[in-house]
Amino acid sequence: MASRKIGYSRPLHAGESLDAELESLASADVLNVVVEPSPRSGSALAALIAGCESGDTVVVSSLDRLADQVGAMVAILVELADRGIVLDCLSLPDARTADPTVVTVLRELDAASRRLRSRRTRHGMQTSGNRPGRPPALSPEQVAVAAELRRFDRSYAHIARVLGVSTSAVQRALAR
Repeated sequence: MASRKIGYSRPLHAGESLDAELESLASADVLNVVVEPSPRSGSALAALIAGCESGDTVVVSSLDRLADQVGAMVAILVELADRGIVLDCLSLPDARTADPTVVTVLRELDAASRRLRSRRTRHGMQTSGNRPGRPPALSPEQVAVAAELRRFDRSYAHIARVLGVSTSAVQRALAR
């Protein structure tokens, strides 16, 4: 079977006109274009990829038409490359996903993006004094009251009732 050239587009936001997109795909000699009905759908793209065979070419005007997150975009690009489906991005005329170097670079960019996001999150949490997870059930003052009551041999259940928290919350706070 001869290789096919199939276009794909999706709106980036509700109500966006795809006329310019479809024009750019038509000017690239793409006769068959699959259009996603909404920005968040993805079902038309999944069906398009499932129907493609090795040697087929999927054409998009820009990479952001594939997905709205870099990780999802890279996953799509890797799947296409692994299946021998070429992605032709009109905004990147010299880059084709059939080239293993392109896929390697995209994977590394995705990993770098995740590492940077993680570092920024950790740094922001450190500078703001926040810590991950649920906030403590007891304030420092309540922990002091609980410690004082415990010194008077009060049970964890009694302390929990007085402070209006669970017994396990009192146990955790006093264990710190």
